[in-house]
Amino acid sequence: MTLFLIVANIETNDELHLGRILILLKTFAGQKQNIAIDGLDKLAELDFFLRYPVYLERALPARGTSSNKADIKDYERQSIEANTAYYSYKPWSVEYRRFISLLVAKDLVSLEFEKNIIKVTLSRKGIEVANSLSKKESYYIIEKRASILKQNFNLSSRNLITFMYENFPETQTFRVNRK
Repeated sequence: MTLFLIVANIETNDELHLGRILILLKTFAGQKQNIAIDGLDKLAELDFFLRYPVYLERALPARGTSSNKADIKDYERQSIEANTAYYSYKPWSVEYRRFISLLVAKDLVSLEFEKNIIKVTLSRKGIEVANSLSKKESYYIIEKRASILKQNFNLSSRNLITFMYENFPETQTFRVNRK
C-alpha cells in the first residue's frame, strides 16, 4: 500500500475520528455524566489539537506549560499532515457536523440546543464505548493528550477562538458572524 493510500484510508476512517471525539468528550466529562462540550466550534478546536498534535506542542508554552507534555513522536512531527494541516483541515471544518450526526445516529452522544449553541454530551452507550476505547493501547496517547487539553484549554469557545487566532493565524478561516 502506498503512503498516499495509507493517508487516504486514515482520513476516511470515520471510526478513528469518532473514537477520538468520544475520548475527548469522556475526558472533559470526567466522572460526571451530563457534562457537555458547549458548541461544535469548541469541539472542533479541541479535536484539532488531538488530530494535529504538533499544534498542541506549539500551543502549550503559550498557556505556560512545557511543550514536552504533548509527547510528540518524530513521525508525527515529520508527517505530511503536520506540515500542511492548516491548508485542508482548519479547526472549523464542516466534517464535525457529519461526525456528530454519526455519533447521534449510533446513540453515542446527545445534543441539546441552547440559544445558538449545540451542547454535545455522551450518552450511556457513548460512555461505555469511550471507556472501552480508553482500555486500548492505541488510544493511550489520545487520552493523555485529551487530559492535557482539559487541564490547559478548558476555555469558553470564544476564548479558545481568540487563542487560536492569536497563536495560529494561519488557521483563520472565513466564518459567518453569529450573534
